[in-house]
Amino acid sequence: MKIFKIKSRISDKFYWVYIYSTLKEMRNDATEYDKKSTLKQSSNYNSLAVTHCYVRERIYSNGKRKKKKDIGIIRFVDKRLITEIVAHEIVHASMWNYRVEFTKDEIANFKDGCNPDEEKYAYLYGQLFRDITIKLYKYKYW
Repeated sequence: MKIFKIKSRISDKFYWVYIYSTLKEMRNDATEYDKKSTLKQSSNYNSLAVTHCYVRERIYSNGKRKKKKDIGIIRFVDKRLITEIVAHEIVHASMWNYRVEFTKDEIANFKDGCNPDEEKYAYLYGQLFRDITIKLYKYKYW
């Protein structure tokens, strides 16, 4: 498994990215993570990739809290690193990053996991991103 970090230029928060060798390995890790998570996340039994979002804090002995910079894990499978899947997961990551970094809520609220509107948006974005990428390569802009 390959592990690295990604972050936006406009935020100091970052995501861990895990690239698995097999779909089974990724789904097993995602499912185990879900069992331990305090956030209600959707089942990952059929997922081709998964974004797990969180907020971690360090609590000092004097009661002070400091939010950690990592805000999630994005899980991919190396044989499934297609534009549509990558773009779809990046939408979920971007929306969580936005909630954590730019909303007025002290603790970002992911509600009961990813809502249906966000899921539709992520699919739309992923498919449009895939299409424009194909065309840009086809016409030799990329």
